[in-house]
Amino acid sequence: MNKTTELFIAYKNEFEKSSLRNNELIEFSIPFTYSDLRNITNGTIYLKSCNKKISIKESIEKLENAIKNNNKLRVWSSHVDPDNYLFLLFICYYVKDKVDFIEVLYSDEYNNECINTGVMTSEELDELSSLEHKLDKNEINNLANKWNELTKDGSKLHIFINNKLIEIEYEYIYKEIINIIKEYEKISIVEIVLILLKKYRIFTEYLIENLIKEKRIQFIQEDKIFSKCIVGLN
Repeated sequence: MNKTTELFIAYKNEFEKSSLRNNELIEFSIPFTYSDLRNITNGTIYLKSCNKKISIKESIEKLENAIKNNNKLRVWSSHVDPDNYLFLLFICYYVKDKVDFIEVLYSDEYNNECINTGVMTSEELDELSSLEHKLDKNEINNLANKWNELTKDGSKLHIFINNKLIEIEYEYIYKEIINIIKEYEKISIVEIVLILLKKYRIFTEYLIENLIKEKRIQFIQEDKIFSKCIVGLN
């Protein structure tokens, strides 16, 4: 077995400041929650929330090289963050016929407040690195099957409710955003984001932007920084 390859979503700076910088770092910048996950393995992802595409071909190529070099694959995930949990399922789906095992680290096992690695410091990442779990081929296949179940319909949003990852219609969250605005009459975008982040573990700024474009809500007070804008109902 050669070097360790660390697989994670975004926030590469803290990894580079940690002792893990000596390993191979592969960053996947994928907002899984908002993506059409049916054709992700071709390297291009369609973001339903904002009509954009993201290429992950470079990350996939690096992963393929790591597999060919027989590197130890270590996935940084979470039990409570939908993006990070879906990332683990995706990696299992991608490598299920290519490796016999992978290692997994869950941020929330370090601290309940660490819903994902993005909120962790380099020192905390170093400490979490000792809490790895080995997944054998059967466990990898089980998680790969979960990925297949959750990606049959590319039109859904993925959120956690009662610690279970489920699929919902986008309108469900749109109505949640509108109800929050009704309650407060006017509220900053960052406050809405934090309310729904705490409730569902998803980042909703893109969805708020969609509601503004659709004229279902409107700016009450604008700011150069989008998250500081105040919004109300149309």
